[in-house]
Amino acid sequence: MFRSQTKAITITLAIGAAMLVWNVPLATATPIGALTYLETDIGGGAFRYDYTLLNQSDPMADTGFDIYDLILFLPSSVSLVKSELPTEWDSISGPGFVEAFSVSPGVTPFGADVAPDSALTGLSLTFNARIGPTPFQVLFSNPVDPANPVIYDGTATGADTSQVPEPTSLMLVASGVTTMLIRRRLRT
Repeated sequence: MFRSQTKAITITLAIGAAMLVWNVPLATATPIGALTYLETDIGGGAFRYDYTLLNQSDPMADTGFDIYDLILFLPSSVSLVKSELPTEWDSISGPGFVEAFSVSPGVTPFGADVAPDSALTGLSLTFNARIGPTPFQVLFSNPVDPANPVIYDGTATGADTSQVPEPTSLMLVASGVTTMLIRRRLRT
């Protein structure tokens, strides 16, 4: 029995060494982007969207897969009224789209791209109508093949603005539950 275990370990080590020698990738990178927004009605039919662009890629497995371009796909009747962008980002827009992009390649402190497990804030766009959840596309730099960026498609989602209970409200609920439990124990 000891010999069969030793043989299995030897074979496993040989396969692992062969994979390292021939540089066989053990896993492939899967860059993931997300776009959340906070919607504000500013009157006159215009809405401001404060976006947060998230690179949800794994910082270890997806090193080098940085977001450098964001495209929002809009109804053709919607147009961009105003844009406020982070430093080192610019935008263009036309019928049916708004594109925001980094003009400084690389990640902080040398560039403005969004590295894995980080976020870009300060992206505020005002439209002539309410757009809500919007299809988007982000482009990731591809460290394996720089000429072919990785594309991720998604839909922007509203930021969770649910109210957090005040501490006094929590204390009131906790004391009520405690009172109910004490009364139940005293009855038995």
